[in-house]
Amino acid sequence: MIYKKEFGYTFIYGMKDPLTGLIRYVGQTCDPLVRYRAHVTNPLSDEMKEWVKALLSINIKPEMVLFDRCKSGSEAAIR
Repeated sequence: MIYKKEFGYTFIYGMKDPLTGLIRYVGQTCDPLVRYRAHVTNPLSDEMKEWVKALLSINIKPEMVLFDRCKSGSEAAIR
C-alpha cells in the first residue's frame, strides 16, 4: 500500500518483498508516494537495485508498509 503525504508528519516505512513477505529496507520520509517512486525508479544501493530489478523483470513491484507516523523527524529517529 502507498500512503499519501500528510503535512507535518514523518512516516517510518519498510519496503517489503511481495514474494517472500520479508522487509528488505526500513526508512523514513515526509512523502511516502514520492519516496516509493524513487525506490522503484532509482534505488540507492546496489543491493536494492538488484532486488527491484529482479522483481520488475517478472512484473512485480516492491510494497511499501507503514510502521509508524510521527509528528517530527526527531521523533521518528527515536522510534
